[in-house]
Amino acid sequence: MKLSKKTKITLIFLGIIVILSTFLGVGYAQISAVDLTISGKATMKKQEGIMITSINYVSGTNVNQNLSTINDFYQTTMDSTIVLNNDLASTITYQISIQNTLNEAYTFAGVIYDPNFYDNASIVYEVSGINIGDKIEPNEIKTLMITFKYNGTILLNNTLNSFLNFKFQKEEIIPVNNIQTVIEETGNLPIDKISSTEPIQEKVISEEKTNIVNQEDK
Repeated sequence: MKLSKKTKITLIFLGIIVILSTFLGVGYAQISAVDLTISGKATMKKQEGIMITSINYVSGTNVNQNLSTINDFYQTTMDSTIVLNNDLASTITYQISIQNTLNEAYTFAGVIYDPNFYDNASIVYEVSGINIGDKIEPNEIKTLMITFKYNGTILLNNTLNSFLNFKFQKEEIIPVNNIQTVIEETGNLPIDKISSTEPIQEKVISEEKTNIVNQEDK
C-alpha cells in the first residue's frame, strides 16, 4: 500500500519523538544514579572523637523497664527519660560503651549536666566501672554502668528527663623545663602531672635529689 506524503511525514515525526524520549529517559536515569551515589557517600561519613557507641538496659529493682527510654545519644551526651516506681527502693541500671577513636589518650573528668536539663532532683544517678582520672587510650572502648535511684525522698514525681555528658579531657602534659621550674619554685615534683618517658622522669628526680643534698651541705 502506497502511503501518502502527509502520512510519511507523520510517521517520521512520531519516530523522532520516540527516539528523543528514549535518550531523555536514559539521561535522566544516569543523572538520578549520580545523585544517589553522592547522597550515599554523604550519609556514610564516619564520626570521630570520644563517643558513646551503645546504651543497653542491664537490670532494675521494683521498676517497669519499658517505661524508661534512652531517647538519643550523641558524642558523649545521653538523653534519657527515666521512670521509677513510687517506691524508694526502685532503681534501673544501664550499660554504656564509650570509644576513643582518636590517636591520643584522654582522661575521664566526671559526669556533668545543666540543671535546666535535669528536671527531678529526687532521682539521682551513680556511675561505676570508671573513676575520675581514668584514661581511655586510643581505640579503646570503656564500659561503665549508670544506675538511677531515689535520693531518699520523692518530692516531685517518679520521672526524670535529663541530658548527661560523660566528660573526657585531653591528658595534660607538662614539658620537662616546666617541671624543673615547678621544682625550683616549690621544691616538689608533680609526679601526677608527668606524662613523659621514664628516663626523663628519672633525670628530673635525680636533679631534685642533688639539689636537696646541696642544701643540706650548706
